Amino acid sequence: MPLAMTEDELKAFRMKRRHAWGRIIAVFSSLTAAAIMVFFVARMFLADWTTDRKVRATADSEREQFEAKVSMQRTRREEAPATFNIAPRDSATKPEVVDMSGPGFDPAAGIPRNTPAVDSPPPGPVAAAGPSGIENLAQKQTAIADVLRAFFKAGSVVEMLPLVRDAQRVGPMMDDYYQRSRFKRRTWKGIGSSIPVDEPGYRFAFVQAVFTDASPVNVVVEETDSGFLVDWESSVQYSEIGWREFLVTRPVQPKLLRVVASKADAGPGKTALSLRHPQETGAVIGRFDAADPRFRPLVEQLDLCKWKDVPVILRLNFPGPTIETDEVEIAGVEGKGWLILGDRSRGS
Repeated sequence: MPLAMTEDELKAFRMKRRHAWGRIIAVFSSLTAAAIMVFFVARMFLADWTTDRKVRATADSEREQFEAKVSMQRTRREEAPATFNIAPRDSATKPEVVDMSGPGFDPAAGIPRNTPAVDSPPPGPVAAAGPSGIENLAQKQTAIADVLRAFFKAGSVVEMLPLVRDAQRVGPMMDDYYQRSRFKRRTWKGIGSSIPVDEPGYRFAFVQAVFTDASPVNVVVEETDSGFLVDWESSVQYSEIGWREFLVTRPVQPKLLRVVASKADAGPGKTALSLRHPQETGAVIGRFDAADPRFRPLVEQLDLCKWKDVPVILRLNFPGPTIETDEVEIAGVEGKGWLILGDRSRGS
């Protein structure tokens, strides 16, 4: 028969039992708190993940809607064309441009595929007699290469400006362009093919610049009495506004854009053109009155290329901010091709 515990032993036993239960409760409380913390942390991460998924889904939906919107010309609605409000332009200030739209023109590269540009005088004053194309082009490759090397090595407008044609006119355009686009870094290798351009009064050539770490770039080079200069505008297909920005913001004020035009079958109405950027996605429909004398230069260059992939410089705008349509107004034609001659005297 077990001995009865004394009063002191009983107190000690009860104290130990309370301490044991205290440790058990403490451990249980700690585990419960940890479990609650893990639950709330997991819930927080799950909420963030769900929100991120919703944001990505919304962005993808908006992108798909944008791409569908700018491609609406494939499923055009049959509706009456908008009336164009084309303001007359002063013919005295209209710039002259070289015809770069002859047969074989490659709009993505900016040069003919196999043939020189068509010898077709631009609208305006009759071309004065003078040299046409760069003579003895093969003997001038070293001098041209030196200019192109410096042109593509330049990392600022200040460095590039002395190497470009019509620097005074083009300078502000370059400042505007390089606020939107970075200078592309390329490692110079040399000159590839070169083709004289037959434009009375000017000494032009299409020259292929070759790099070790990038695709070749085709540029227009002009020979002047002080040396060779590069046509910067055509080399970057300069426009007053980026093509994607033009499609998204839908400006109602005309913007100068270098685009590629092809004849479009867009139902009844005025003559329709499908207009696209040579390097970016998205296209719009532009209509114009082919019988209007103001659009004669446009019709001439379209005829030269059989209305297929014709490089043109147009002033375009949307009909209104609340009008949902993929059609734009052709408010003006700057000339033929992508190369503007400017106001200086020919042959200088």
